[in-house]
Amino acid sequence: MQVQVMCSSTFSLTNVYLSELFHWNKTFLLVKLFYP
Repeated sequence: MQVQVMCSSTFSLTNVYLSELFHWNKTFLLVKLFYP
């Protein structure tokens, strides 16, 4: 039970991290587009 909880929380943290990274990359690309 405890292990499953840890795994799911780690998974959600990774998910958040990846989505933040993806969002940051999109922002970076937009900035590069507008300010070459």
